[in-house]
Amino acid sequence: MHAVVISVVVFLALCLLYEFGFIALQSKRAMLFTASINGMKAKFSGCTGKITRIVRFKEQKVYMIRFEKTTQKGSVRLSLYDSEKNALIESGEEETYSLSPVAGKRYKLTVRMEKASGNYKIEIQ
Repeated sequence: MHAVVISVVVFLALCLLYEFGFIALQSKRAMLFTASINGMKAKFSGCTGKITRIVRFKEQKVYMIRFEKTTQKGSVRLSLYDSEKNALIESGEEETYSLSPVAGKRYKLTVRMEKASGNYKIEIQ
């Protein structure tokens, strides 16, 4: 009984951490993969999959999203969707994006990798 309660509490805590953008949901296969817990930077080899995290912007202003990547092979793409699943950035291959998101609204940031080796870093200013 205690194990079930503990499992439920841990599951709910992880869901809340994901919803508030503190951790990333990761679904991938890789020979080697190291990343920050929030999914904003990673190094990988032979990686196929995706990393998703929730982002909320505190202020109503223009934000710069910088996507730095270095790939020796394969592809790495960035996507950003609003809560209605409208793409603000899709198949992002560029380095810098300018956005004016709604303050407090929930956005989903996804990095997709296809047989990729290299690294990436995402900065939001």
